[in-house]
Amino acid sequence: MKASRYSLTIIAVMTLLVYLFPLYWLYISSFKGMAELFSFPPTFFPANPQFNFIDVFLDYELHRHFINSLIIASGMTVIVLLFSVGPAYVLSRYNNIMVDIALFVILLMQVLPPAIMSTPMYMMFLPLGLNDTYLGVIIAGASKGIPYSIILFRFGFMNIPKVLEDAGKVDGCTRAGVFFRIVLPLCRNHILVISMLNFLQGMGEYVYSKSLLSSTDTLPVTVIISNFVGPNSVDWTSALSMSVMYVTPIIIVFVFMQKKIVAGLTSGSVKG
Repeated sequence: MKASRYSLTIIAVMTLLVYLFPLYWLYISSFKGMAELFSFPPTFFPANPQFNFIDVFLDYELHRHFINSLIIASGMTVIVLLFSVGPAYVLSRYNNIMVDIALFVILLMQVLPPAIMSTPMYMMFLPLGLNDTYLGVIIAGASKGIPYSIILFRFGFMNIPKVLEDAGKVDGCTRAGVFFRIVLPLCRNHILVISMLNFLQGMGEYVYSKSLLSSTDTLPVTVIISNFVGPNSVDWTSALSMSVMYVTPIIIVFVFMQKKIVAGLTSGSVKG
């Protein structure tokens, strides 16, 4: 029993190291100069640490582009929640061939990669005046998040016993009242998790921002980082420094939100 436990612990630690090593390499590389970045054998600790974070922050106005990323991520999260909760609830309360077809179409939408959809989105938004706007990127990004959010919400709604809804109707609640007063509060854990997932996806949104946005004032950080890659050279030090400054707040927020997510997943559960 102890040997099995130790084996599982070793496997867990090794898996954790595999996942954390790229993040560790990103952070230590941000303190290296160009020569040390490409030295062989590689150095696991910077010999001469360089601190160019402030210069990169000021020169490229990182705060402005970080706000752009927050606007896009927040907008995507709100739209995904608004347009996925209702369909997911309806699909969770019916079980027939039409529901199966709807789920298949939803999953098919999820398979389509943003790189393929970016050109049709651009042509569709052009006459609507949505190109080079936050709203265009938000709608395009949300269209990718809605399908899997519907699937996740549906599983959450299916775990809520229908007898609770019937009891609410007996007490005088309308169908809308049952949904907003009983169903949604019981699914607050799913709402928290799905909101977090979509927000993180929005903070990492790149394809639609690169395709639809042209003004520098509206570009998110992901596009600015990609602009360090030129046709003949790459400004690795600036790209790494900006990447570290961008991902650090996201990691901190995720670490703090992780406790709330776990608490939400273990509280408010209902046994059928």
